[in-house]
Amino acid sequence: DAMREVCRMGRALGLRVCLENAAAGPLATAAGLEAAFAALAPEAPGWILDPRAFAAQRAHPFFHAFYHSHLKNDVAALRVRDGLFGSGAPALPGQGDAEIKELASILLARSFRGPFLFTPDGPDADAAGLGEAIRAFHGMLLSM
Repeated sequence: DAMREVCRMGRALGLRVCLENAAAGPLATAAGLEAAFAALAPEAPGWILDPRAFAAQRAHPFFHAFYHSHLKNDVAALRVRDGLFGSGAPALPGQGDAEIKELASILLARSFRGPFLFTPDGPDADAAGLGEAIRAFHGMLLSM
């Protein structure tokens, strides 16, 4: 009820409240996200899709979470965080197991207008590392 009220207040202010999946907890799986969205009905929060959180669980973000999910149209933003299966260790976009290229491609094909989010990440997170991630993602987009 409290979260539904937060969604209502956000809508009244012209803001969209978003939920983000995580590597653990109730929002760790597509089913958990769908249950949370159903519990918030009739409010319509957005989904910040973090593919590395699925990769950390050894789940394919595109094939296991996005493709079969009923939340495709609720993706408000894609967090561009690639990582390795199991450990979730950070990797440059396109060099990990988080299917960044597939997700960006299908979102853009579906007329996605939300942002791509970049976050300084990993033990060596700094502006140079962030710039490197943005350049890797840009190159990946150009290769589609």
